[in-house]
Amino acid sequence: MTGDNDLLDQLQAREGIVCFAGAGGKKTSMVHLAALHDGRVGLTNTIKVPFRLKRESDDLIPLDEGTDVETALATFAGKRIVGYAGPKTRSFRLEGIAPETIAAIHKTGEFDATYVKVDGARMRLAKGHKPGEPILVPGTTTVLLFASVHVVGRTLDEETVHHPEIFAGLSGATVGDVITQTHLADALGHQVATIGATTSARIVPVINMADDEAQEAVAHGVADSLWQSAPAVERLAITSMIRPDPLKALLVR
Repeated sequence: MTGDNDLLDQLQAREGIVCFAGAGGKKTSMVHLAALHDGRVGLTNTIKVPFRLKRESDDLIPLDEGTDVETALATFAGKRIVGYAGPKTRSFRLEGIAPETIAAIHKTGEFDATYVKVDGARMRLAKGHKPGEPILVPGTTTVLLFASVHVVGRTLDEETVHHPEIFAGLSGATVGDVITQTHLADALGHQVATIGATTSARIVPVINMADDEAQEAVAHGVADSLWQSAPAVERLAITSMIRPDPLKALLVR
């Protein structure tokens, strides 16, 4: 549908602070979009993350607790794509960076875009947000709200969905039910409304992992339902971030 270079614009992720929320491909998408960008890009987090964005590469630079902005930027000198996080934890992860610090690094470091992982999903396909999630950055321009189409047809339980009880409340399903297209659309619609109450940023639902024609058809069913039931959604994407042509469809009001 569009060239890779256009994907940044289609997802409204070329400029500013872009927060990646939800489940189903956030880290993969952050790395992919950063690689497409021809400007200076930061990759960071407001929540705990592994040492690496990808298994084979992309180390995150751990900043010591209390590191000031100027010291951080000196550490990043000469780097176009900069991945950074908080100090190491005892659980072999990296702490999140304070949202205000990310905003200051983005501005002072003259980053074209900063991509921020703002919640965790423990490798699940969808999630229910707890109160206080996601942890957005001041001045966020776009929130990309992810869910995997692979969750449709799966059982609503802890192996499939992060915080399944919360997801159940958002979707109208019951824990143990088979998740339908409508369940996923309703959950995303509620999440858009909840996040929208806390920020003036654009919120773009991304139905990811539409990796073949069958999954793409299911994703269109989710998108159609969400498009009809959530008037606050102005832009919605169906993607397969592991494919050479990741954007499968884009709806814009």
